[in-house]
Amino acid sequence: MPVRWTICGGLILALCAGTPAQAGPPYTVDDPGTLDHRGLFLYTSYIGSWQNGTVSDVLPQLVLGYGLRPDLEFAAGVSGFTSNVPGAVAFAPLGDPALAVKWRFQEETLGSPALAVGYQATVITVDAGLGSGFLTHSLWLTGSRTVGKGLLWGNLGVNVYPRPHLDESAYYGLAYDYPLGRRLRVGAELHGNAAAPASGVTGDLTWGIGATYALSSRNTLLLQAGRSFQGTSDFNLYAGILMRLNR
Repeated sequence: MPVRWTICGGLILALCAGTPAQAGPPYTVDDPGTLDHRGLFLYTSYIGSWQNGTVSDVLPQLVLGYGLRPDLEFAAGVSGFTSNVPGAVAFAPLGDPALAVKWRFQEETLGSPALAVGYQATVITVDAGLGSGFLTHSLWLTGSRTVGKGLLWGNLGVNVYPRPHLDESAYYGLAYDYPLGRRLRVGAELHGNAAAPASGVTGDLTWGIGATYALSSRNTLLLQAGRSFQGTSDFNLYAGILMRLNR
């Protein structure tokens, strides 16, 4: 998956609630899983980040996803954003509109992993001095493989920033999760990105520990916490709910 929505550059969290994988939010690393065919899903979440004395909050984050085919999904999202810098507060009530598509072109077999490609276009919020106000692009490849009862997956992609100067930043990640009972899955991830100095993007390497818990057949609780090995993030927190809106 691309970098997180809003805080690290305004990108939608990976959407996954169907076959063949069980990954997706709350993890940042994207996997080839796509939404159920004709399934309509809503993610609503809070994201908090503490970086060198600056506290950033994303609330609400709203992502609506639809499974057009068993191997093809679309998503659209927006979010509210506040940034508390010592001596100043920036606020964007609704911003970072984004559209994304993901296509799984290869299913997992005994001899090969599942593979998918994704693309996302995002307008970074310009309200209250946040972001560039220009369209950014993300393109990525993701793959997964069943390992025992769990799932191992990773992604590799690039973010392109056209303003103020044409610039790009590669990103990457690896994750694994495992079922602990019928409702609970736990996992861990490691992800990072290269710097894009002309666009003000710094390099980062971050770990996270996450869990998903099925509240019902239609609603799932999503949690994750982590911090940077290298970079500016002292602590990151994600908490959300995945809701299926149709049968």
